[in-house]
Amino acid sequence: MAEERTRIHTRIIPETEHKIAAAMPPSNCQTQNEFVKKALRFYCDYTSPQSCFSVLPPMLVAAIRANERHPASHWRSAECVDGHAVPSTPYSVIPYHIIVVVGTLLTLYLGAHSIEKTNKIMMPLFFIIFLILAVRVAMLPGVSEGYRFMFTPRWEALKDPMIWIWAMGQAFFSLSVTGSGMIVYGAYLSKDEDVVGVAQHTALFDTIAAVVAALVIIPACFSYGLDVGAGPSLLFVTLPTILQDIPMGRLFAIILYLAMIFAGVSSLQNMFEAVAESLLHKFPKLSRTAVLAILCVLCLGIGIFMEPISKWGPWMDLVSIYIIPIGATLGAISWFYVMKKDELLAAVNTGSKKERGALWYNVGRFVYVPLAVILCCVALFMHVAF
Repeated sequence: MAEERTRIHTRIIPETEHKIAAAMPPSNCQTQNEFVKKALRFYCDYTSPQSCFSVLPPMLVAAIRANERHPASHWRSAECVDGHAVPSTPYSVIPYHIIVVVGTLLTLYLGAHSIEKTNKIMMPLFFIIFLILAVRVAMLPGVSEGYRFMFTPRWEALKDPMIWIWAMGQAFFSLSVTGSGMIVYGAYLSKDEDVVGVAQHTALFDTIAAVVAALVIIPACFSYGLDVGAGPSLLFVTLPTILQDIPMGRLFAIILYLAMIFAGVSSLQNMFEAVAESLLHKFPKLSRTAVLAILCVLCLGIGIFMEPISKWGPWMDLVSIYIIPIGATLGAISWFYVMKKDELLAAVNTGSKKERGALWYNVGRFVYVPLAVILCCVALFMHVAF
């Protein structure tokens, strides 16, 4: 039986007509009528609260729904989220898991300088693309609400202790305070480098990058009617929506997500390197090849059993609630209460153009350490994830 249809008369501008003509071959449409019918059905599903998830990948749907219900645990099982049966294959990402682990360890075996050279290109490109996107987002309708949301001070919020705790937790997480990144990169740092100066630059550029990213994501959320509190999933929802509306958007998307892959690999490198160097120091008879092989087997073995999405949430809770704050606290206590003052200041002032003395030391000992302990206690006893 033929499907009953209703004729709709509409007018489009030449630019839209050209876009339809260009989009017809990739969408396997033979006529403009077929394309418009598919596009309207897609957009209706996209804007409908009941149907919008039908246009997204199942794994992403599971992540978004899990984040709405369990903000502290970003990843949950697709089969039991809010009672919705979302189809998923539990072990479907194992091949990618193997590629990432083996590939990262190979870069450490062959020399991490290759990734470092690539990052010197990819990271500036990453930043430039976000600047371009920030300009493009500023031209979208309704973004003024997003800018007001970002830049309107809410001074009363500063009275809430949790605001300060979340801010410190974010700083510990994004700057890898006492994390493997700090240990590895600090160990390989040249004696000519100003440690405090480099730390200040790191904090400055990390903040600038966060603000630029926010200038893209948050106003776009208000323009497209997305939830600004949706968490990490916004990276895979908001950005593609913006990129599809700009010239060479597909090229920008390829560069953007490639840069994210390289950034992720460089983070994995320092995590593996910290463990590898510790094992080599503890067991000097082991070769570097043997240590990397052991790490490969352990990571693959443990990781494969964590591949079902339901396993990710508890692991992320373990890392963000316990490991990060405990590591930050132990590091702070080690620096200012275990190390001798003269040794710490000598290490800090190596390569420094400006001598740090009693003031810097006392601020660290009597301000930073207590704050780190408070943050650790809040995370442990209140189960606050960072």
